[in-house]
Amino acid sequence: MSLGIYAAIAIPIGLRHRLLRLESAQLSAIEIGLLSLRVLFAPALFEELLFRVLLLPHPSTIIQEANWWLWAIASLVVFILYHPLNAKTLYRAGASTFSNPTFLGLAGLLGIVCTVAYRLTGSLFVIVIIHWAIVVLWLLYFGGLSRLQKPVHS
Repeated sequence: MSLGIYAAIAIPIGLRHRLLRLESAQLSAIEIGLLSLRVLFAPALFEELLFRVLLLPHPSTIIQEANWWLWAIASLVVFILYHPLNAKTLYRAGASTFSNPTFLGLAGLLGIVCTVAYRLTGSLFVIVIIHWAIVVLWLLYFGGLSRLQKPVHS
């Protein structure tokens, strides 16, 4: 359900703002498998561990609801800011994409979807799969891979 909600919001916005385009990556089955495996670890597992599991109290922790959501908002802000910072430092190939306001909005939406899923389930597995599926679909079918493979201009 989370993936459907994300898709219903993100695809029209991404297409309208030309962040997304219907485009299948021209990769072999082995390349698709390796890309999918790499995305499982980074960004999906790494970012969900950092921005949800480590920064947020586990949903079973006794804490006032308002305080939990304040932590969630702070974590979401850091998650969004991380992307352009990452592009300026470690992943320069993503610079133009990761600082794009539409991308940041959709990253924020992904953060919201994963935060709500984590709040409801307390499961790292669930949020990693959500994050992974969205990134893999973007890379393979919505032009993400070609966006990130453009040459970096200094």
